[in-house]
Amino acid sequence: MRLSREGLICGPSSGEALQGLLQYLAEMKSTGRLGELTDNRTGEISCVFTCCDLPYQYLPSYFEKLDADEFPSIDNKVSNTEVETK
Repeated sequence: MRLSREGLICGPSSGEALQGLLQYLAEMKSTGRLGELTDNRTGEISCVFTCCDLPYQYLPSYFEKLDADEFPSIDNKVSNTEVETK
């Protein structure tokens, strides 16, 4: 759900894949091996995880299992300004 809020429309398996990646990186860091993943040219670490599912079949269970504060209200502002057409 958090990935979807960031623009990646995906389901829980995708979130689990991201969590696995983050845990792997944390383990590499805690054992002092993070440098093994660094690109020698850029000094950066490139990471990828799969988004292998969609959230639509899980939406009803989100509302059943998560607290209400996970669903903040969405307020859309409507402009009353008329658009002039030619």
